[in-house]
Amino acid sequence: MSQQNDSNLMKKVDSRKIILVNNLLRWSKNNSPDYPWRNTSDPYHIMVSEMLLRRTRASSVIDVYKKFIRKFPTVSLLSKSSVEEIENIIRSLGMKSRSDKMKSVAKMIVEKYSGNFPSKESELLAIIGKESQYTVNAIRCFGLNQQVPIFDVNVKRIFERILSIDFGKSAHKKKSSWKLVSTVVPEKNIKQYNWALLDLGKAVCTPVDPKCKICPLKTICDYGLKS
Repeated sequence: MSQQNDSNLMKKVDSRKIILVNNLLRWSKNNSPDYPWRNTSDPYHIMVSEMLLRRTRASSVIDVYKKFIRKFPTVSLLSKSSVEEIENIIRSLGMKSRSDKMKSVAKMIVEKYSGNFPSKESELLAIIGKESQYTVNAIRCFGLNQQVPIFDVNVKRIFERILSIDFGKSAHKKKSSWKLVSTVVPEKNIKQYNWALLDLGKAVCTPVDPKCKICPLKTICDYGLKS
């Protein structure tokens, strides 16, 4: 992208972000689901939920998450557990590799940080994995209340439609993608904003047959205005 195009894009973002944030937050009050992991600010509980939610429907995770937290309420207890114990709880979700990953991450946090989650992005990436920017940002936002964005296929689709842009392939691996969406994250109501984006992408701004007529962002969306 040229500097000129980049400059024009940021002007478009700046002109729309206030309406985007306000309308999104207003919409979320009556439309965002009340998942159990949204009622905690414990970074450990957030980490657990994000690892369970990976490539898995939220509705399938609810009961497993509750059982998991009852069995392993702290990162210390999880670090002392066996992989078999973890598998017994999460077996219904598939992806057996999750069990080893969850234990190894918990063990590292206990051994290196005395059971306290570090607040720095670089440290969390070193623990969770360099390819785990989404999980790291979820922990920082929902568990540590930091002003950082969430970026997945749903958020990608929303911003592409609003701004008439194409993030390209493997957008979640590009710093430019995260940098763009970070410019819109508000100083307040950060959690609600990020949850609302995820919820809008799943319920309204869907991949096929998006519900543009009822979308709270239709007045600032290039795609919606053409529909």
